[in-house]
Amino acid sequence: MRSLSTGDPNDPDRVNQAGPLTKIHRMMWIDAAILGVIATVLLVVCSQLDVFEYVMQFNAQHESWEVDELIIAINVCAIVALVFFVRRYRETVALARDRGEMLAELMVAHQTIEVDKINLRNAALSDFLTGLPNRAWLLEYLERIALSRQQVILVFFDVDRFKQVNDLHGHHVGDELLREVGRRSTNVLRIAGGLPAYESTRAVVRLAGDEFVAVIRDIEEIEKVRGIVNQLRESLNAPYFLLGANVSTTASIGVALRSDLADGSERLLADADAAMYQAKLEGRGRIKFFEPTMRERLTRRAKLGGDLRDATRSKQLHIHYHPIFSLSTGRLEGAEALLRWNHPRLGPISPAEFVPIAEDSELIFELGTWVLQESLHQMSVWIKKHPLTAPEVISVNVSRKQFSDFHMVEKFRTIIEASDVPAERIQLEITEDIGDQNMPIVIERMHELKNLGVKIAIDDFGTGTSTFSAIESFPIDTIKLDMSLVSRIVNSFDRAAIVHSLAILVRNLNVKMVAEGVEIPQQISVLQELGCQSAQGFYFAHPMSAEEFEGQFEYYGSDQFTVEGYASFPSPWKDRLNAFKELDVVS
Repeated sequence: MRSLSTGDPNDPDRVNQAGPLTKIHRMMWIDAAILGVIATVLLVVCSQLDVFEYVMQFNAQHESWEVDELIIAINVCAIVALVFFVRRYRETVALARDRGEMLAELMVAHQTIEVDKINLRNAALSDFLTGLPNRAWLLEYLERIALSRQQVILVFFDVDRFKQVNDLHGHHVGDELLREVGRRSTNVLRIAGGLPAYESTRAVVRLAGDEFVAVIRDIEEIEKVRGIVNQLRESLNAPYFLLGANVSTTASIGVALRSDLADGSERLLADADAAMYQAKLEGRGRIKFFEPTMRERLTRRAKLGGDLRDATRSKQLHIHYHPIFSLSTGRLEGAEALLRWNHPRLGPISPAEFVPIAEDSELIFELGTWVLQESLHQMSVWIKKHPLTAPEVISVNVSRKQFSDFHMVEKFRTIIEASDVPAERIQLEITEDIGDQNMPIVIERMHELKNLGVKIAIDDFGTGTSTFSAIESFPIDTIKLDMSLVSRIVNSFDRAAIVHSLAILVRNLNVKMVAEGVEIPQQISVLQELGCQSAQGFYFAHPMSAEEFEGQFEYYGSDQFTVEGYASFPSPWKDRLNAFKELDVVS
């Protein structure tokens, strides 16, 4: 129990404790005053009537009655009664004091319980890291306003590549980043649009991890909503300086709005989540407003996520091989192993759809290991059966997510050593956006892989922002031009000039160039003129099963097969390209 005596006469506990005692004292003095008045009146009356003389005479006349002893006895009884009542009074005061203390303690305990209830409720509805409301608060809040028929806007946003911040700078910086995201988003909502904002109409909620939701109820016009969301993105995309670390990141934002929550607040939250996910799919750092088709895509994604786990166990996954040819000799140089999924109900599922699902669900580690094992096993079979016509190199795609596995290199070493494929005939393809990862770790992993003897290629080259830094920083052997560059080189001199410049640059660095997505012979002619060494695409062949590909080895090695394009492409093209070469702009 807490102490009740504080020394302050105005202390509420002391006041509560003194209440019963004050009442008893007051009653005592009232009784004493009444008895004093009665005694005084009796004395006056007795004096006026000579009662004392009458008693003395009566006693003298009746000595045998021993009236004097009776009077003494009465006086003694009065004294004893006085002592008795004084003691009872003191006991009553003590009892009242005890009861007062007990009452005060009960009141304090009650107040403490009520405060604890409030604190527990606040703790249950708030996030301990940022101090923002949490998911439970949001759902309760949305349920309260469900019948208001007022438009509710949910802005769902999360920090892109938040895990990389934790990996690179540590969790203490990651935690501070979440706090700063909460502060920035709260400030934007408070002042955005020049409108007054109140906690009852605008709030920022931290759902979990790096996911946040902003709730807006006081704006009806969609353009004002767009303005606020744009301000939010600008604020969150600005650089951070946290605990001595410079952090650059972006936020993907999804927006859902509804004036009727009859179908439940969880549905609105799911719609905002679906819009945010679509923003991530389209390149991160973007804003997407919810559309019904997004809900369907998210539902399909969730279903495919569960089915993909079953697919790894029920042999629905298999590997196709896409041949790569030399543009100078026309011979088969290599093959790229491509993972395929034939769903039992939905049919073939595009890798562009299921690979991101695997990356988000951590299945990519299992799939990546399986693809490498199967590809090397198949390559080993081909080398033994067709030593002269088998592809020189087998290329296997590696997800950037796999680089976060600290045991990645050891796993690869074990798989490579267990196969009969020489390490120099293995090429690992990594997408260009690997540069968005923790660069020191990525470069270290690449050097460790190179020490195993394998080749490293940068896939989809030319689609990201780190194109030239990738060539400079990474220990690579090959770049694979993305089909978005290759598809326009026939009709765009600018694209052709870019490819020509890249060809000169990588040749000086002893790096090989492979063109992806070749579909027409004119592209082959331009690529040969520009100095590209190898190519793959539907013009040569579609990806094939291992059996189909093996059946083409003899054909690809014969004189019947050629990769030559048209001997000449449009003359204005030829003239401009020759002029470009003569200027020696980049060589």
